Amino acid sequence: MKIGIPRERKANETRVGITPKGAARIVTLGHQVFLEKDAGLESGFLDQEYIDSGVTIENSLENLWCRSDLIMKVKEPAPEEYSFFRKDLIVYSFLHPAGSLELTQKILDGKIIGLDYDLIQTDDGQIPILEPMSKIAGILAVQCGTNYLFSQNEGKGILLDAIGPKTKGARVLVVGGGVSGLSAALRAQSLGADVTILDINENRLATIKKINPNLTLKLSNSSVISLELQNADLIIGAVLIPGAKAPTIITKELMESVEDRSVFVDISIDQGGISETSRATTLSDPTYVESGVIHFCVPNMPAMVPKTATIALTNQSLPWLLKILEKGLDAAIKDSLPIKKGIVCRNGVLTNKNIAESFAMHYEAI
Repeated sequence: MKIGIPRERKANETRVGITPKGAARIVTLGHQVFLEKDAGLESGFLDQEYIDSGVTIENSLENLWCRSDLIMKVKEPAPEEYSFFRKDLIVYSFLHPAGSLELTQKILDGKIIGLDYDLIQTDDGQIPILEPMSKIAGILAVQCGTNYLFSQNEGKGILLDAIGPKTKGARVLVVGGGVSGLSAALRAQSLGADVTILDINENRLATIKKINPNLTLKLSNSSVISLELQNADLIIGAVLIPGAKAPTIITKELMESVEDRSVFVDISIDQGGISETSRATTLSDPTYVESGVIHFCVPNMPAMVPKTATIALTNQSLPWLLKILEKGLDAAIKDSLPIKKGIVCRNGVLTNKNIAESFAMHYEAI
C-alpha cells in the first residue's frame, strides 16, 4: 500500500501524521511512504530523518494525494485538499465531521473512506488514539487558563496556585470527567487550586473518587452548573460524545452569570464546544471576550507541543494502521471492532449514527 503524509494546513497546526521511526516500521513491511516536503519540520523531524527511514519526499501536495492509497494525517482535510478526494481513498486522521456540515458533505461527495481517530474504540470503552491528545489538552488547558488569568492578559490578576493557608488557589470548574477533564483537574489540583468536576455519569465520578479522593465531585444538572459557574475563576469544558456534536451545556445567560475577567477554556471546541458563546479560535489569535469572560477555544491545543504530541500520536495510531496493512481494510473491519467503529463514511454514505443525527442525515451501519 502507498501511504501519504501531507503537511497540515490547519492554522498553526505544527504536528505531523507520523514520526520517522513510525514511517520506518511501515517501509520495512514492504509498503511505500510519501511525505510532503518539510511536513515534520515544525515537530522537530527533518526530511533527512524520513529519507533515512526509507520515505520518499514529495514536493507536490497534489501528487502526494494522487499517488497514495491511504492518507495519514493529524487533523481533518483542509478545503484545498477536498479536490483530491476520490472513491476508495482512505483518510485516517482526526476527521471531526460532526464539527462541520461542509466537511461532512465534502467527504460524502468525494466518496472517500473516512477512518476517524476519535472513533476507534476498544471493548472497554477506551479511545486509544484520542487519549494521549486528551491528556495533553487537559494539561495545556490549565496552563493556558493560568496565563489568561494574569492581569496583563485582562484576567482577574490571580494565581492558580495556593501559596499558603491564608492565600488559597483559584477556583477551577471542570465540566466533564473524561480523560481531558480529569487530566486538567489533576494538574490544577497539583498547583493548589480548588477544583470541582461535574459529570452526569455517577460511575465515572466514583472512578475519579478512587483515583483522587481530594477532588470535589458533583453530579451535573442545570442548578449545579448554574451555581458552580458563579463561583469559578477558570472554567474548563471537557465533554465528549464520540462522533457527535458536543452538547450545549452553558447557555449565554449562564455565561453572563460568571464573574467578569474569569477564563473559559473549551477543550470540546473540536466538536462545536459546550457553550453557546463558544467559537473556534487559533493559536495565533486564541482568545476573545464575551459576556465579560475570556474565551480560549483553540481546537488543536496539542499543536503547542508538537514533538511530544506527534510521538504520542504515532504510538497509538500506528498499530491500527499496521492491522490494515497486514490484512487489507475489509478484513481488518471484519476482524477488528475498533476499526469498524472508526469508519465514519464509505462510498458516499455515512456509517456513523451520531454524526448522521448531528445533521439529520441518512446513515447505514457497516
